[in-house]
Amino acid sequence: FFFFFKQKTAYEIGVRLVGSEMCIRDSLVTAIEKGGPREDSTRVQIGGIIKKQAVDVSTMRRINLAIHRMCLGAREASFRKMKSIPECLAEEIIGCAFVFCF
Repeated sequence: FFFFFKQKTAYEIGVRLVGSEMCIRDSLVTAIEKGGPREDSTRVQIGGIIKKQAVDVSTMRRINLAIHRMCLGAREASFRKMKSIPECLAEEIIGCAFVFCF
């Protein structure tokens, strides 16, 4: 017989690590806010000269990059380890939410 255990999601693990459900929702939103870059650089060509120039990043790109980086970090943290991806994703979300950026 095969026993199928229900694997916990990152949300359920995060509730256990942080405390309450409301706190994990707030920490997910905070992690997405803090996880994305505010500015980036692009190459601008004027005549035959190419130089880099700082530009602001759009809101949607910031959200996409934040989610991408958290998922990539969780995947790399769980690769060849005993931890599952949901556990690593919960740690990435909590770590990204409580990092103080100045």
